[in-house]
Amino acid sequence: MFYGAGPVKDSMMAKEVERSSILSRFVLTTPMKVAIILVTFATLLFTATLDIQRYGPFLFYMYGSLPFAYIFTYLKTGKRIYEENSTNVGVANSYNTAGMLVGTLTVIGEISKGLLPLLVSFLFFGYSLDVSAYLLIGSLLGTNFSLFLKLKGGMGTTMMLWSFLFISPVLLLTILVLMVVCLKFMKKTYHVAPFVYGMAPILALIIDGRMTLVLLALYVAALYIVKFRPEMDDFRYGHSKKFSMGKRSKGLPPQDRDTPDP
Repeated sequence: MFYGAGPVKDSMMAKEVERSSILSRFVLTTPMKVAIILVTFATLLFTATLDIQRYGPFLFYMYGSLPFAYIFTYLKTGKRIYEENSTNVGVANSYNTAGMLVGTLTVIGEISKGLLPLLVSFLFFGYSLDVSAYLLIGSLLGTNFSLFLKLKGGMGTTMMLWSFLFISPVLLLTILVLMVVCLKFMKKTYHVAPFVYGMAPILALIIDGRMTLVLLALYVAALYIVKFRPEMDDFRYGHSKKFSMGKRSKGLPPQDRDTPDP
């Protein structure tokens, strides 16, 4: 009665690898990135009611484009972070590639991308959530598609989490709890971040209820999911004992390598 168990298990594993490979093959091209940027800015322009909402996102796009992870990692190691480990130009990969000091400096830089828009909103516009959302979107676009790295970039997770700390602390706490639970029970770590991002707009609607925040969370989730690929998963690099800092993951099992087996 157990003769079929082996083939069934092999079939399931093959399907898992195939799904991972399909996701890995999807890469945003430069024209796609340009289209996302242009459509986003056009939408912001047409829906803006204040000058800061029209022009602020452009200014914060420039600031968000500052690639702190790339700069600090390159200064210390001489490595281009987008060629290392997860290839992500962000906090986790800077830590995994260049160590604690570089990771800490990158955290500070990325946090500023989320908090400066809120500071401008607080000082000059009565902490308007609408203004904050417009400025944050500009900063997020710059983080994801940096002008200084030919539209390469990070994912914007650090800046968005810190901005949520001030916009809706309860929502942030819920997202973090969900992330911990998912890391505990999901077998594939590259499923965790897309799932949590996908749940964020629903949680924002249930917990906070402000439509501006819901739409912001929806945009952030859509941008992340469109850009994400399994090999960009930073969790496996931070947790795998088989992975040594700054080196490729050739020793990892197929589902956890930088490039899944064909």
